[in-house]
Amino acid sequence: MGPARVPTRKLLIGVAIAITVLVALLLLWNLPLSASEPQSEQPMQAYPADGPQELEVTLERDGETLRTASGALDTDGTLRMTVTTQMATSEQYLDPERGSLYGKTTYEDPETALRRAESADSDINRTVLEHDEETVIVRNDNPEDAAFHLQASVSWATAVLNDAAYDTVEETDRHVVHEPRSDWYETNDRYRLSDAFGTVYTEADGYGVTNATVSWNRVHADSYYEYGIERLFGEGTHESLQYERSSAPASVDRPEWVPDEA
Repeated sequence: MGPARVPTRKLLIGVAIAITVLVALLLLWNLPLSASEPQSEQPMQAYPADGPQELEVTLERDGETLRTASGALDTDGTLRMTVTTQMATSEQYLDPERGSLYGKTTYEDPETALRRAESADSDINRTVLEHDEETVIVRNDNPEDAAFHLQASVSWATAVLNDAAYDTVEETDRHVVHEPRSDWYETNDRYRLSDAFGTVYTEADGYGVTNATVSWNRVHADSYYEYGIERLFGEGTHESLQYERSSAPASVDRPEWVPDEA
């Protein structure tokens, strides 16, 4: 007897099923199941608390510090902030008695320092007190209040937090606790956050961040195929953010670079 023959009809059905499964797998591989819009309705905010406080914020990418911010606000409304990036270090000192905000920025690039000085010099509210190849010291005689400058100095940190969506895991009379979610996201481009970990504490009556320690892996990709390729060749980035706000009494000293009279 010869070998058993598979009926043609069954063979065609088997081939059709195999092709269907293959096409489905290819579609799944090339298209994300969904893309969320992170925190679009209730974004995290850098709302400053009333009264004296201190802030410490650090953003790292692949183990390298990209930006830091530290500051203190005392009971008299005196504010001192320092923000450091890879291109510059900016210090601010708000003196409520003089009604002036002093700013000192030290740049890596002399041309950037020159542009900063020229820009400040053209502002009727600002006076350039000192300018050399690296440093520009400016006095602003019409500043916003301390809360505004405190919030503006760390708004970049809450922007990073808002790159993810969150699950609420705890609610009390004092705070709300959120955990970041690994998922596909879409803002100006599409990306995937994986291994999202950590917690964000916000005020009980809003989304003002008080403390946060989060980390995730970020890959910019439009599909699972691109995502797999990027991860295979190590093109993704590991990001971590620490944000700590304390309402403990703060002591603010005047920096040496602020003149006695200006």
